[in-house]
Amino acid sequence: MKSRWEATMKRARNVFDINLDPGITNVIYEYSIVPAYTKERHYHTLKHIKHMLIYLHDFELTLIERTKLELAIWFHDVVYDSRNKDNEVRSAEKFAGFAKHAGFKQSIFDEIISLILITKHVDSPRNRLEEIICDCDLKELATDNWKKNSENVRKEYAFLSDDEWKEGRSEFLMSMLSKEHIFHTDTYKGILEDAARINIQKELDTLTL
Repeated sequence: MKSRWEATMKRARNVFDINLDPGITNVIYEYSIVPAYTKERHYHTLKHIKHMLIYLHDFELTLIERTKLELAIWFHDVVYDSRNKDNEVRSAEKFAGFAKHAGFKQSIFDEIISLILITKHVDSPRNRLEEIICDCDLKELATDNWKKNSENVRKEYAFLSDDEWKEGRSEFLMSMLSKEHIFHTDTYKGILEDAARINIQKELDTLTL
């Protein structure tokens, strides 16, 4: 994953003409990114980040668009505590500190912050890039890994009793099914929507046994 981080940093330097010293970005990766995504994590890990970065290849993107999305993906779960409801806001604050040092233009900064915050999946995406990052974040719902992913999310909520977990998880899953559509991009709506709904229903069934 370090090579992927370095590639994103290189693109950001070239595309946005910002101050990202390789030595400093290496320190950020080793002492901020890696610890954040490994400590007491089971699903929201660097593997999840890797998957999202790979999923970007499903979309036609300019170099500028890809770089914005990659930066948002790296930072969108950098703060994650299953007990808290403000993880996306705190993750955005982490990016803000990073961006302040690098000297991002305000317009680019604002856009990446918005991409991070939209992954809370409460508000509807307002533009194509927000749709893409939301879809990449949720794509695993439509894969054959849904059961293992659910087990890993459960581990992140180990502090809950089984009854508390079933109640909270069922509420989340039903909220997903109640949406007009889970995926926002035409690319994913056509090929993943049905699979995601089937997998969600399968998990709901296991919670009510």
